[in-house]
Amino acid sequence: MLHSQQKHSFGQASGKIILFGEHSVVFGKPAIAIPLQDLFVITDIESLNNDVIICSNEIGLNSSLSTLSAKDPIRQTIQLFSEKFSISISNIKINIKSSIPVASGLGSGAAVSISILKALNNYYTTNASLDCINQIAFEIEKIHHGTPSGIDNTTITFEKPIFFQKNKPVEILDFKNTYHFIVANSGIKASTKEVVTGVRERYIKNQAVYNCFFNKMGIICKKAKKAFESGDFKLIGELMTENQYYLEKIEVSSLFISNLISSGQTAGASGVKLSGAGIGGNVIALVDEDKIDAVKTAFLENGAAHVFSTCLKGE
Repeated sequence: MLHSQQKHSFGQASGKIILFGEHSVVFGKPAIAIPLQDLFVITDIESLNNDVIICSNEIGLNSSLSTLSAKDPIRQTIQLFSEKFSISISNIKINIKSSIPVASGLGSGAAVSISILKALNNYYTTNASLDCINQIAFEIEKIHHGTPSGIDNTTITFEKPIFFQKNKPVEILDFKNTYHFIVANSGIKASTKEVVTGVRERYIKNQAVYNCFFNKMGIICKKAKKAFESGDFKLIGELMTENQYYLEKIEVSSLFISNLISSGQTAGASGVKLSGAGIGGNVIALVDEDKIDAVKTAFLENGAAHVFSTCLKGE
């Protein structure tokens, strides 16, 4: 198949954040996640006379594809696309630019894969469906995270708030009202793969207790889905706080994260919890619009490296 004569083709993918169900989702329970359009990866593909060059200033990469490790996620993304569509990838430069913090639970790895896949799809005019892109991205997530749930790649591929449960059809959430969230990035990088592996090891040692925790998180997530659908702002905040209790029980919180959560609560947030793998990463707070500035300030004053807001607008 010949590639398009376009000089440039682009692919963009947003970040994501989990509202409910991190970790328990890996064990078959539901989770809710939303895309973060303010954080994104853009991949630009341009024609070259020879070779395949990968360039990303954020990670100091400017290399021929052939020099990357065989298990490198970027190399694997391109290889799987090539195999899927029986295309020989050649004579291109792939430029990757990202505003998503790495190893912070915001889906940076999945966003890179999906932006590359979308750019390749445009460049080679393969007309890949979003389902197809999602399936390839999930295979790459296994390199990043070992035993991923699939929630990152699914949320980012479809760019919609989702109710997700392994081996069940994805549900796009119909939100009521408008919800304002503040996300505080701790600045502490933690390997999702290592944290997920740690949870699994503790689960194996104490399955009865951990099954109880995961079941409770699943119930919380289902209640949250109904609360979003009905527009029950107060209940959503309460459920976030309850979810955090069980995240602490499975040992993925930390003293620093707990302090950030307390500062957000004191500043008037309706609900605050860690989001993502934990240990480092992010805290997310649900706030009334008039509390946005106060909660942002509280997070920054208590050590957050970066703070930004995102808004869900109901239909």
